[in-house]
Amino acid sequence: MISVNTLGFDNHKDYYELVRAFFSDYELEGVLKAEFRYYNNKFVTNILLDDRLYEHSQNTGKYFEKMSKNFFKREIYEAIKYIFNKSLPWGSLTGIRPVKLVREIMEAKKGSAYEILLKEYNISKEKIELSKSISDLQYKILNSLPSSYSIYINIPFCPSICKYCSFPTYKYSESMAELYIKNLIKEIKTFENLREEKPNSIYIGGGTPTALSYTLLDGLLENIIKIYGNDFEFTVEAGRADTIDRNKLKILKEYGVNRISINPQTFNRDSLIAIGREQEDEAIYDAFYLAKTIGFNSINADLISGLPKDNYESFSNTLLNTVKLEPDNITIHALSVKNGSQIYNIGGYKNPEYEKMDKLSREFMRKNNYFPYYLYRQKRISGASENIGYSIVGKECIYNIVMMEDTDDIIAFGLGGVSKRIFDDGRIIRQPNFRGLREYNERFDEIISKKRILFDLED
Repeated sequence: MISVNTLGFDNHKDYYELVRAFFSDYELEGVLKAEFRYYNNKFVTNILLDDRLYEHSQNTGKYFEKMSKNFFKREIYEAIKYIFNKSLPWGSLTGIRPVKLVREIMEAKKGSAYEILLKEYNISKEKIELSKSISDLQYKILNSLPSSYSIYINIPFCPSICKYCSFPTYKYSESMAELYIKNLIKEIKTFENLREEKPNSIYIGGGTPTALSYTLLDGLLENIIKIYGNDFEFTVEAGRADTIDRNKLKILKEYGVNRISINPQTFNRDSLIAIGREQEDEAIYDAFYLAKTIGFNSINADLISGLPKDNYESFSNTLLNTVKLEPDNITIHALSVKNGSQIYNIGGYKNPEYEKMDKLSREFMRKNNYFPYYLYRQKRISGASENIGYSIVGKECIYNIVMMEDTDDIIAFGLGGVSKRIFDDGRIIRQPNFRGLREYNERFDEIISKKRILFDLED
């Protein structure tokens, strides 16, 4: 358990997240109480960790004009770093979109972006260089986009639920899926005249969209292209190989889907058993072969580093097997133990070799000519690190970029989808759909009404 109390300045969830990044193990395994006080230009820290008290006091000078949230985060970071001789790769940064911050600082042109990130946020030199390289690559892509919005469609069904998963996901049932798809199509049709131009991208995720039956998948795609066409990046997560066959891939291809994900997560049998994922290596190889034969423009493979029962050697084998499949994109997620996941509910997990795996993945991707093109961070993420999407040149996923960098409005359909509107003054307003299947089906009119308000539609 971690508790954080601040005296002399407002309590803020970011202060708690920063402390938790330093002491993630104590979220589930121990007791940590942190108290921070600011008075008379001094920042006083008291941390009670496993019945031992750590104290520190530091002069801050007269920073009255800088008494911002970032000021206090920096003071908290410096105090913990001093007491425990420990630093974090992303410094005092707690947000999930570091590249967006880099871009905003660079565009503001208020001094050296490198120095600001290093001194104001304590971000490591390695992460600054990583963020800057991604920002530079994204700049060219974002400036070439013809539209100002993208679409997300959620299919919340899977053949089985992996133990690391915290998404609102249900084990597939044809009757449940039929009612859901009926309402989903109704929701999509309700907003078919929202924009005149075509979207930059459509992304159908989940869950596992290819868990749908042939009839439901065909009907959904048919309605989508009737409204939007298919002359844009069109992605479907075919993540589970046990949901993929030639006929389903042909349906995707016929409706203009040009990008799919086939996600091994790991090739370590012990890890697959530990996370409750039913998967055979041969099925992954066959799915990639079929997808390449049918001719999709881009195929992504998702991996997770830091899984239970995984180690440096087995993760290295996963990387080798994945590259042999010649995917266009490889996204490497650091295991994040989230509320709602089975791993969290049974006590959490930390892999002792994660840092070695993390370093290996970055070196391995570079040697095999996969370059980072987007990244994001999550709460309780292994090593306080990040998830990175890698791509061969020219195969970057537009949706991943615009969604994570807040450059497109997002019109989200389906259970758990979060629509997002970006205003000219920089404000961002998000409107989530219900996360429960019953609420989504039974309170459908509320979903429509809230989305109409978000996008200023007349009744």
